[in-house]
Amino acid sequence: MSYCPVCNYDEFIPVYVGQAPVACTDLPETAVEAVLKEMYPLDIVMCRDCCHVFNRAMQEVDYEGFPMYNGGWSKHVELMARMLSSVASCERVVDIGGGDCGFLELLSKYTDGQYSCIDPNGKSDRFTVYTDYSRELLKDLSPDTVILRHTLEHFLSPRDVLRGIVSSVPPGTKFFIEVPNVEKTLDRKWFCDYMPEHPQNFTRNSLTQLMALCQLDVNLVAVENEGTVLCVLATKPEEQIPSRVLDCPTVEPLKFNFKQVFEEVDTLLGDESIIVWGAAGKGATFLNTFGVKRQQVYDSDERKVGKYVPGTGQRILGIEDVPEDCTKVFVTCPWRAHDIWKELTKKLQHSLTVYTYSNDKVGKV
Repeated sequence: MSYCPVCNYDEFIPVYVGQAPVACTDLPETAVEAVLKEMYPLDIVMCRDCCHVFNRAMQEVDYEGFPMYNGGWSKHVELMARMLSSVASCERVVDIGGGDCGFLELLSKYTDGQYSCIDPNGKSDRFTVYTDYSRELLKDLSPDTVILRHTLEHFLSPRDVLRGIVSSVPPGTKFFIEVPNVEKTLDRKWFCDYMPEHPQNFTRNSLTQLMALCQLDVNLVAVENEGTVLCVLATKPEEQIPSRVLDCPTVEPLKFNFKQVFEEVDTLLGDESIIVWGAAGKGATFLNTFGVKRQQVYDSDERKVGKYVPGTGQRILGIEDVPEDCTKVFVTCPWRAHDIWKELTKKLQHSLTVYTYSNDKVGKV
């Protein structure tokens, strides 16, 4: 791609180059299938104008299978549902990309409205789910609240998608949008946050720029969940507004010291008594980037247990499989390290050392 998918600017700053398999959905059922998984190129750059970070080598990826979610941030999701119920009427809610409708379940605890989900892999025994999106469908549903949680980062053309949605809903409609926050990724040099499933990586500046270009009036921008996500509350105005951008900080990408990180990971994981935690998504990107194939790999999500890590081929084990004498754990997703420490300490009933990587270094949590 030769232009920014948010603002159309054509000058970029290089951020990261690598490759990774699709690893958030439809995990392989066998080791052979896992090691044969297609690797997708990552050519991550930052737009010099709006600070949007994106994969210049982006391409369509296959999302067949059930959605995979990390259960470690339930408090954050609950807080967002309570917040939305307090600022929007939520009488006619449409969750685009809502998956298993978990967020709608939480929202329904606080509001009594009509709820719908639009998602090709959506499932619910309680709410109406539409597997085919169209502007006509959105017009018929006539929502007063639209939810896009962890959806926009998956599109090749987020501006075109959001403009189409905005044009299909009535004036006054509230939008609640949540995306991963790449600013923390850049600040901590978490290069394994870049995945083929996420061609778009938003900063506060690029996300608010996108809102303005799609004729949405931004009411609130918040950095949540310990800095890992961005949340925006916006409204479709009664009349078209001039494109304007909130005053958000610009960011600069930092250069990675790959040699140092590779050496430290290789030294640490040379100890075969250490176990690795985090098998899908960013965890799989880490394992493939460093070629980690020897260690057994564990994950908190029971739905992943028994499947295989795309690319490297390890069978994924669960918390019940952790050896009682385990004392050392390496966590592939740095922002989950403290949660994993608490989870394992409670299960094992003894102290253990947790390692992860950040800022070009491997260290203890």
